[in-house]
Amino acid sequence: MKKRDSIKEKLTQIKGYKESGTASIFELFNKRGQAYFAKKMIFDALRLLSDTQTIDKGIPEINDKTINFLINNKKCICGTPVEFNSEAYHKLIALLDYIPPKSIGVLINHFVETCHSKSENGADLFGETKEKMRYLRERESERENLEIDLSQIETQLSTMQNVGVLQSELKSSEASMARLTDERDDINLKLGKLETELNQLQERKKEYTLKDEKNRKIEIYKAYAEFLYNSLYSEYSIKETETREALENKINTIFKHIYNGGLSLSLDENYFVDIKVTDQEGYNAGVETSTAQSISVIFAFIAGVIDMAKKSKDDENKMLVSEPYPLVMDAPLSSFDTTRIKTVCDILPTVAQQVIIFIKDTDGLLAEKHMGSHVGSRYSFDKKNEFETEII
Repeated sequence: MKKRDSIKEKLTQIKGYKESGTASIFELFNKRGQAYFAKKMIFDALRLLSDTQTIDKGIPEINDKTINFLINNKKCICGTPVEFNSEAYHKLIALLDYIPPKSIGVLINHFVETCHSKSENGADLFGETKEKMRYLRERESERENLEIDLSQIETQLSTMQNVGVLQSELKSSEASMARLTDERDDINLKLGKLETELNQLQERKKEYTLKDEKNRKIEIYKAYAEFLYNSLYSEYSIKETETREALENKINTIFKHIYNGGLSLSLDENYFVDIKVTDQEGYNAGVETSTAQSISVIFAFIAGVIDMAKKSKDDENKMLVSEPYPLVMDAPLSSFDTTRIKTVCDILPTVAQQVIIFIKDTDGLLAEKHMGSHVGSRYSFDKKNEFETEII
């Protein structure tokens, strides 16, 4: 089984190698393919230019303005007269077809330089492509060998008692997974097409809407509303994240005061509590809590929320609104030992302005001992029968 799983893992890796290798070949062709396949035409063009002797390469730094000046001035820069229809005159006129802005020579030089640059850019395409193809062929050969080994292992597994049933189920599951993967891909393609069509229809709707004055106003109001919503939502998201992080820190502080057993709490985006071990090196997985630990978590969460609510009435937290509701608890100490009862009793008066506790006599005596000075009123339930109880 381990060998089969190892082969499957290698096959997955090879698939990734082939995909990345194929992508690199396409990328190489995109960058250098044009220059490489143009090399033959570039070579023919350069050979033609080298064999052509009638093309004047032009005179460096001489342009048509210089020639026209000499003709109009009727004198060469060397002092030779340039009379109309003379031999010097005709040579100067002929030069106008070869020097800037009509300089064939300059254009040829530029063309030759470009040809050399493109040829150099595509020079290694064949060698690099050959090497990449060799790598892909090796991976393909490796894949074929692994699939043969995998087929043999699966055949052996299918003939083994008990394992054969599991192997059959595995093959069926893999076939179902492949089918569902194809269905998912088809659905994603259809979804992408529908989203494109929806965007196009929305754009057309917007165009039609803007043709009417009343509708234009509605679109403007809508744009303002969306801007306000996005701004408020962004501000809310920031504040909500800050509040959740502060609540998490507060809950951990209270929880560690109640239960100092190397556990910590974290809150996800939906405020679900995750309990993790923090005092074991290399171990940070979630744990299943006992009854007392679970009650400690609940108590810490409630106490943290109440403490945060109290602080929200400060001037610095005007965006938050809360009321000092009483904390009502039913037998909160019944699952704790004496040490935990003391820590809970120490925390209760600090987190809520008013606490109402329903408690049995045994736990009540301990609670009275630890926070009796904070008790404002005491009430007892005197049960007369199943339907009548008197509050004393």
